Amino acid sequence: MTKTQTYSGLLELGLNDKEALLYLSALKIGPATAQQLALDSELKRSTAYPYIDALVEKGLFHIEINGARKLFIAESPDKLSILLERKKQILTSIMPLLVQDYMYSSPSINTIKMYYGLAGIKLIYDDILTGLNEGDDYFVISDQQKWHALDPIYFENFILNRAKLNLHIKLLLQDNPHAKAYQHKQDQYHEQIKLIPQHIDLNINMIILPSKVIIVQMVEPLLAILIENKNVAAMNKTLFNVIWGIL
Repeated sequence: MTKTQTYSGLLELGLNDKEALLYLSALKIGPATAQQLALDSELKRSTAYPYIDALVEKGLFHIEINGARKLFIAESPDKLSILLERKKQILTSIMPLLVQDYMYSSPSINTIKMYYGLAGIKLIYDDILTGLNEGDDYFVISDQQKWHALDPIYFENFILNRAKLNLHIKLLLQDNPHAKAYQHKQDQYHEQIKLIPQHIDLNINMIILPSKVIIVQMVEPLLAILIENKNVAAMNKTLFNVIWGIL
């Protein structure tokens, strides 16, 4: 790797141009005064001082006193991981605010997305549970038998993982032997289940969440539609509760 590459790499890690030059000089010449570092870096001494102090604060330089001289010594390059850790800490601290701004002001949350095939449907299900909090509504209208048959192992695992989140789960399922057997397990899965009359044939699985609605077509061609809009979600929740109250 050339000096230019290492210099560019230090900039990518978060050092500014003068800090990168001073750090590379310190690695090359060893313990040095501020004047020696400035000279090797082709910087004025008065210019170099603030950046040397910054490198000390970042943990990339340490100081030794040799008689009347103050020497600056570069830490081992493996200490550069400090820069990455600091970036991670900063990101962690601001992430809640970033997510809040995204949720309430980003136009991208009001979108419609389509996914095709069983693999596309699973992409949605892989992500559903990550955005939910304890006590959130999770309402479903479906033919559980058709939905489960798409991939029995995958969806059984999904049900088990969903049960761990302590959500407010209400399922309106088409009346058939599979649904009746599943209804006996509703306490185990922390769910409430009501059955829709057998003559109502459901080929669509609908999930209603606090800010989105997911519609899965369970017959060919398999596809899923994700609608991210709080108003649409609220309207469907109201309709769901009307049906729930009638049954």
